[in-house]
Amino acid sequence: MSKVLVTRPRHQAEPLVSALEQAGLSVVRFPTIEIRCLEEWTPPDVRCFAGVFFTSVNAVHCFCEQVQRDAPDRLVDLRSATVWAVGSATAAALEGYGLGTEPLPKLADAVHLSRH
Repeated sequence: MSKVLVTRPRHQAEPLVSALEQAGLSVVRFPTIEIRCLEEWTPPDVRCFAGVFFTSVNAVHCFCEQVQRDAPDRLVDLRSATVWAVGSATAAALEGYGLGTEPLPKLADAVHLSRH
């Protein structure tokens, strides 16, 4: 039987572990990182930015939860901003906060994003 090392954070590993085990693999859980949101920061005024780019579901939750708690008016501003998401799960997390996203161009670098 093949062994697989899963390095995801504990709270996010179970769906992958279950799928691997169902495929007949032996899994070793070895979380190498812990996701924690920053405790002390001030949500920025998103009206000052051309857009906001979220790279993970964790980033969405950490950012939006703090904004909802400390500056809900900025979440309203974010709803009218240009927002991009890397991946469908990140986009779905943003939708949970009422935020739509722009499609990513095939080349998602600064030059191509600035044209959208």
